[in-house]
Amino acid sequence: MKRFLALALVLTSISITPAHAADQCSVKVCVSVFTDPKTGEVVITAKRNGRKPVVHNPAVPRTTPIIPKPKPTRIYKPRPRVAAKPKVRTPGPSLEDRITQLIPRSSIFVQPSGKVLTQIPTNFWTNTQPRFQAKVIILDVLVGVNLVPTFSWDYGDGSQSEITPLRGAPYPLAEITHTYTRARNYTATLTISWSGTWSADGATFPVLGNNIVQRVQVPVNVVEGPTKFTR
Repeated sequence: MKRFLALALVLTSISITPAHAADQCSVKVCVSVFTDPKTGEVVITAKRNGRKPVVHNPAVPRTTPIIPKPKPTRIYKPRPRVAAKPKVRTPGPSLEDRITQLIPRSSIFVQPSGKVLTQIPTNFWTNTQPRFQAKVIILDVLVGVNLVPTFSWDYGDGSQSEITPLRGAPYPLAEITHTYTRARNYTATLTISWSGTWSADGATFPVLGNNIVQRVQVPVNVVEGPTKFTR
């Protein structure tokens, strides 16, 4: 996975303090939220480091051998006293959770359906949601993600739209339209770019990494429209 810079937070029970490296978050929870444009995922990670090992002082081994009393019936061989092994309290495993939320794929629609006529505006729209929101609890921390999309249309005939927050709508609203001048088969492409913020413990931060980009295509069959002759 492509490496991205992530904003780490040290989360305590009463405050959030930005951290520059994960090693500054020992025995605390560090949360990072970033995007992965390659896979179309929002990645939320949290890590709680374990405590350092605690070593108890072992009992001092007895160095003086025990001299048994002689017995006439058998020979006694003394056994040296073995010191007890030191008790080492190992830390719990470093806890790390990774949650990915996949942004839903979108579809685009052309109106009129089927064949499109030249010289008559063609209507486009998408069913992309106006925002992507996710709330997850990770290592007892509630993390919220809020992303919004922008749209750019390539109509396949060399014409492109400006970047817009409009998703388009079915007729009669017709927010996104384009007029083809030549009859042929085209492929219209919609580019959706997601960006936004994430929040935890009442504080809000931008999601780091490049915008998540989705591209959706639809074929457009353009035929000759009515011709008006003038003198």
